[in-house]
Amino acid sequence: MVMNRLATYLAMSVVLLSISVSYSMYFDTLKANVYVDIADLDMDITCYKVCKCCCHCCCCHCHRLDRSHTSLSSDNSSLEIYDVGCPCPCFNKLVLWVGMIIKNNGELPAKFKDVNVSITGSYSSYKVTHFIYGPFSNHTLHPWSSVNCTNPCVPGHNSTLVVDPGHRMILWMKIVVQNADVVDKVVITPIFTPWNT
Repeated sequence: MVMNRLATYLAMSVVLLSISVSYSMYFDTLKANVYVDIADLDMDITCYKVCKCCCHCCCCHCHRLDRSHTSLSSDNSSLEIYDVGCPCPCFNKLVLWVGMIIKNNGELPAKFKDVNVSITGSYSSYKVTHFIYGPFSNHTLHPWSSVNCTNPCVPGHNSTLVVDPGHRMILWMKIVVQNADVVDKVVITPIFTPWNT
């Protein structure tokens, strides 16, 4: 008899204990300490060339711009070009060919999305066409050695590109500025997203 009572009390204690634990788990908020590491995209312009073509009534005169007319931003993500206007009175359009080698110094693969071009000055319109090449794992890229300033692009460009960490890509842009009286500054920023977006 005493054993039956003890077994009943023990069974009731176990049931009461499990009900109270179940009740507290169901109605209480679960708090978990979780740490998430987020890696940043770090795409740096490591090398660049700028060719300027001033197109007049019937022809274009093209030449490379020297470094006194260009500079990189402090984080190497944008290229700034200064004093790029053409001084001819019968000026019709300005054509800039801009080439960049861009390296992925980040921890994630990066996907090329687009190019943001901002022009300061007096002009009617501009059009940007870009050509992307790569990715390259070779650390000794020299694409500027045989550049023709009139049309530097070569066949084989890609429509989309993912650059793995440590790899490089080449970006060529043709920027055509129509009816520009003065072009003080051009800022070019390649835009990248994480590879899986």
